[in-house]
Order: sequence, then structure tokens, then C-alpha cells
Amino acid sequence: MSNLPDALTVQQRDALAAGVAAVERIDAMIHQLEYLKAAGLASLSRLASRIASDEGHPDHGELVHRAVEAEVAVATRTGQAAVASAMGHAETLTSDYPALTGALRDGAVSFRHTQVVVDAGDIIAEPTARAVYEAEIVPLAERMTAPQLRAHAKRVAEY
Repeated sequence: MSNLPDALTVQQRDALAAGVAAVERIDAMIHQLEYLKAAGLASLSRLASRIASDEGHPDHGELVHRAVEAEVAVATRTGQAAVASAMGHAETLTSDYPALTGALRDGAVSFRHTQVVVDAGDIIAEPTARAVYEAEIVPLAERMTAPQLRAHAKRVAEY
């Protein structure tokens, strides 16, 4: 707690340190809940694809996906476009970025961090190259804010 004034008592420093630690734990729990939501959204997206495939939908599941998105939108009082975006992100995250997904599950990064990494990595089509990108970027994501990470993620993805 190096940013605190020197004039604080030991008790004040201890109380502040305990408060900061509590907020840090709560933040990690929020990230873990974000992981659970992403995993649930990805699962719903995959289920919609399976339903469409099993039933031989000529639209390749577009209507099934829209119906699922609408149900989630109503249930969460969220716009359908936002749900569609979140479901797409969650599916990409959980299928293409296992280490990043694990960091979110462990509370080490936020959902916003995953958006930055996945968005920057969108230019990487080859799975091996994506894994190299992920291996380099996840440790940075665990130390930086999402806005700080953005430029690094773009640079690493383009390399």
C-alpha cells in the first residue's frame, strides 16, 4: 500500500489493507461469475447449432439462434443484439482461447479483458498461431487493465 500517506497509523494501514484485499476478492468472484455466464451463453449457442443441425434447418440455424437470443434477451432484460454479440464472443472465447477462458474462470482477468484479446486476435485464423498469441497475451492480461492491454494485444496479434 505504497500510495498511502506516511502519517497513517499501523491500525489505519491494516484496516485499509484488509478493505482493499476484500474488494480484490470480490472482484475475482465477479470475474468468476462472468466466466459462468460466458460458459452458459456458449453452451446455449452450441445447443442452438445442434438443434438446427439435427432438424436439418435450411437456414443453418439462423432462426434457432435468433429464438435462443430472444429468450436470453427477455430473461436478462438485455437487447437481442447485445445478447447475440455476447453469445458469439462466449463461443469464440471458450472454443478458441482455453488459457484465457481459464484465467477468466480463475478470476485473474475480467470479461472486458477477454473481449480485448479476442477482438485483437480476430485476425489470426490459424489455431497454432492463435495459441502462440494467447500464450504471450494472457500473462499481460493478468497484469494490465483492459484499456492498457488493447494496444499490446493488437501489436502481438499482428506480429
